[in-house]
Amino acid sequence: MTAREVFEQSDAGVTKAYYAELQKRGPVGVIATNLMRCQKASTRAKLYRGRRFKSSAYDNKNWALGNLCIALENYRAGGGEIAYGWKQDPTVKFGEADSWVFYVALPQGQISFHSPVRMTGPAYDGDWDGQHASEERILAFCDAVMAGTVVLVNPITKAPTDFEPWPSHPKIFAGQHQNVALRFGDPDSIAMARGGRRR
Repeated sequence: MTAREVFEQSDAGVTKAYYAELQKRGPVGVIATNLMRCQKASTRAKLYRGRRFKSSAYDNKNWALGNLCIALENYRAGGGEIAYGWKQDPTVKFGEADSWVFYVALPQGQISFHSPVRMTGPAYDGDWDGQHASEERILAFCDAVMAGTVVLVNPITKAPTDFEPWPSHPKIFAGQHQNVALRFGDPDSIAMARGGRRR
């Protein structure tokens, strides 16, 4: 299964199983998991009409964004290099307050998320690249992580960085994961996970 296929389907068991597979890829897998969680929740929130569902989706996004901040912090503490951080955006308001934007420079390009509050992490020195391409870039990053072809580059030396070792953080792995039999790369794996029903 591709990241796009997982992203567009609505079976929670399939999604959780995919996240569990991503996390087996180590620190970059944890980063990829929370990037996809943020994007999936953000996309769903924009589609929902009811206030309760929209609010729940944004709560999920903020929870995943907090986990993403921790995952990136741990990655950096373990010697990894990836450009990320916070910058205020006076053009988008939450109530009367300026919003915050969280940026991450992936090999596929810059991604960003708005937030009503600034969470943990450094200030971001760069600027928005003007592209509305976070979803495509995150899904491409997840596909690369799943395939084991991700190479993060030190933004200063331009040299590849190592992924290990890194300190664990229990908050990243919070929550129960349902075991679902998936064979990633198999186009019928969603149907198999649903008990043989095909799309």
